[in-house]
Amino acid sequence: MAKRPARRWKKIRSDGTMVTKRPHDSGIRRQIALEAARLLACQEARGPQDARQKAATRLGCRDRAKWPDHQEIEQALLEYQRLFQAHRQPVDLQRLRHRALEAMDSLQSFAPRLVGPVLRGTADQDSPVRLHLYAESPEQVVLHLLNRHIPFDERTVSLQYGDHSRQRHPLLEFDAGGTGIELVILSPSQRSSPPVDPWSGHPESGASRSQVESLLAATD
Repeated sequence: MAKRPARRWKKIRSDGTMVTKRPHDSGIRRQIALEAARLLACQEARGPQDARQKAATRLGCRDRAKWPDHQEIEQALLEYQRLFQAHRQPVDLQRLRHRALEAMDSLQSFAPRLVGPVLRGTADQDSPVRLHLYAESPEQVVLHLLNRHIPFDERTVSLQYGDHSRQRHPLLEFDAGGTGIELVILSPSQRSSPPVDPWSGHPESGASRSQVESLLAATD
């Protein structure tokens, strides 16, 4: 009697492409997602890509077709935080969102938008608050901070866009009451085509001040 081929099932990626996998693939995907989530929660990885690579290596899986996508890792991270950090992570998240509001009030002339883990809800006590600012030149933001006697450090960050290109942008960072604030400076023309969110793969338009207020009101 002929051996029946292994059953397969299909999944649609976030970018719309279809992936065919064997049923047992879901087990290793789940294990990698959980390990990647643990690495992120314990700050042993720099981001979803780094966490996925390290988790797959530790679990001995070299077949990238069996690796989870970023959204699966993010879901596993939220589950990990609910299970193991429920006593403090929600409190830390609220504190960081309040800090974001304070920073947005001070920087309102640059149309600030909250992005990153503080917006998505996966931030922990050590996560920085990241804002996208829109200015004609970085010097405008630098002068704004100098006039308020706010000491800061400056570096650049490489961000990806929807056309798969990468651009480097100025990033100013400072401490506000023990919370790190990161200001990524974009040009006003980029408000309609912001950088891509590394987790979802979609343009990261961020949240306005009123939207952050709504998030706080919904969870306070």
